Amino acid sequence: MTLFSISIVSDTACLWCWMGSRRLQKAISLYQKTYPGSSKDTFEITWKPYYLDPNALTKGWPMKEKILNQMTPEQVERAQKHMQAVATVDGISIKCPGVGGKTGNTKLSHMLLHVAKEHSLDMQSRVAEEIYRRRFEQEGDITDVEMLIRAGVDAGLDENALRKALEDPEVAKVVDSGETEVKSSGVTGVPQFIFQGGGHRINGAGDPMDFFELFMKIKEEESR
Repeated sequence: MTLFSISIVSDTACLWCWMGSRRLQKAISLYQKTYPGSSKDTFEITWKPYYLDPNALTKGWPMKEKILNQMTPEQVERAQKHMQAVATVDGISIKCPGVGGKTGNTKLSHMLLHVAKEHSLDMQSRVAEEIYRRRFEQEGDITDVEMLIRAGVDAGLDENALRKALEDPEVAKVVDSGETEVKSSGVTGVPQFIFQGGGHRINGAGDPMDFFELFMKIKEEESR
């Protein structure tokens, strides 16, 4: 029996992080369907925080405004079409990829993921999916505490407990410490997928076959 220990280092403002997690799940499903004896293996997935912009405003501001400060309208349109096509392959439906919704400081969303992890790793993954869906498919505001609470509640968390946790400075400290630790370990961008405690890594969203081949490699190493 193999325990695949996987850490997903991500930021909730990053669409590629969501797509990468979807590709990881595709690879896990393929492995479980095709690899002999895979029913005895288990996958343990943990989400770790990363702030792409640690100094971002705590009040959300339109993503479109930010992007248009960096790109021309024509460049934005081309990028949108590309991202929309790529996201669709991963089962993600986005109206205005890259420019919809509001961006800002993501600490609250990572605090929510920390609270979810205290319940279970499965709960943490469910909450992550809810956060990404609201941010990108529903064009939400990643800084909006009410949006985040609805994401947690819809995944199965208690609303009152969530409100208290998201106002708790100790929870914020734990998340900040975890983010600092991740960056101190050498992570400089997201997504990054860390396997078996750091023995293997995949940088970027990857491809389902990248993950699948790594599962095979880990199995081979274990059998030596």
